[in-house]
Amino acid sequence: MQDNMKNLPWIFALIFLSVQVQAQIITGRVTNQNSAEPVPFANVFFANTTNGTATDENGYFRLPAKAEGRQTLVVSMVGFQSYSREVELKKGENLQLQIMLNDDLKELDEVTVKADTTGWQDNFYIFRQQFIGKMKGAGDCKIKNAKSLYFYYDPRLNQLIAHAKVPLIIENEHLGYRVEYWLEHFVADFREKTTHYFGYPRFEEMQPKNKRQAKKWRKNRIKTYQGSLMELVRGIYSKANLDSMGWDVRQLHYEKNTARPDDEFLRRKVMEHINNEDSAMYYSKLLRQPKQIAVVSRDLFDFQKYSKPKSDGSLQLDYDGYLNATYMKENQAREYYSFMQDYRAQPQNTIIQLLAPPYFLYTNGFMYDTKNYMLGGYLGWYEKLATQLPLDFNP
Repeated sequence: MQDNMKNLPWIFALIFLSVQVQAQIITGRVTNQNSAEPVPFANVFFANTTNGTATDENGYFRLPAKAEGRQTLVVSMVGFQSYSREVELKKGENLQLQIMLNDDLKELDEVTVKADTTGWQDNFYIFRQQFIGKMKGAGDCKIKNAKSLYFYYDPRLNQLIAHAKVPLIIENEHLGYRVEYWLEHFVADFREKTTHYFGYPRFEEMQPKNKRQAKKWRKNRIKTYQGSLMELVRGIYSKANLDSMGWDVRQLHYEKNTARPDDEFLRRKVMEHINNEDSAMYYSKLLRQPKQIAVVSRDLFDFQKYSKPKSDGSLQLDYDGYLNATYMKENQAREYYSFMQDYRAQPQNTIIQLLAPPYFLYTNGFMYDTKNYMLGGYLGWYEKLATQLPLDFNP
């Protein structure tokens, strides 16, 4: 199974969002849906940020917003289903909420309730590669409660499924963050060569041991930010000169590879020449060639042509298709060359597949709806938890 994972270039990182409201300071109370009793010490936070608090012994909370724009408010507590709500944060406006949590009694998928697949350590190795990553710095990320993870390998679907009943606690010594991650879904699909996961991360600044460590963390964060999707989205939103930022973004489409015959013909030829090694290898090589080839536009993509500002402060992007985004200021990481088994020095190249417009871009670098786009290529490999920065990060 581990060998198959080297061919998983696509990654989905999803957050469920719902119900738009407007606020600057959020207060409220969290109670049990069934008993109406208060839920003390529940986590209340904006997903993907360092901004959070906890309810008091009577279930009350007060959460000031550190930034404007669209964010996801999450309330989580062990033993209850996670609550999430999309909020539109505007200066000077407050919001009071009455939040009711349901007991976590929902039936798990039939697959996930089965006993762990034999070989927990091997499954965890795959999970860690796809969730934490394999880039430089990933080794400095520790899942402190890894044994709370349960795995099941479904041989029928050729999928590895992971789930946890408590939040994963990750200490990222490379960037200086402690992350509490409420994992809602994780599936590594070996047949489709994709990894699909989503959840609610809450970031907390770690305390540096000394000034030297603080300086190192700051340096690592800035380096991680440069060339990230967050930087690109912020640049698009602010109508910055992407070229001066190091970004080259162009339209991309796929055409049939006319140099490659169809599968049935090639397989027949391989069998016909089974006793002729050279001929068999020739047709086998053709069989491994892609059925489609990527064609990149000669012109830079004009985001202003496809976007318009909205009254809520977002930038609406109406484009359906592929974008070829290359970060020219830095070559791909050495670990990525090994992953792709291609050791030619090249700039960081990513294919962004936009599946269902419109999209809404925000000043903090968030692009909604995360369910409807995919990252392939470099950022599909690179943007994992080890390189994830909170949305309130400022370089």
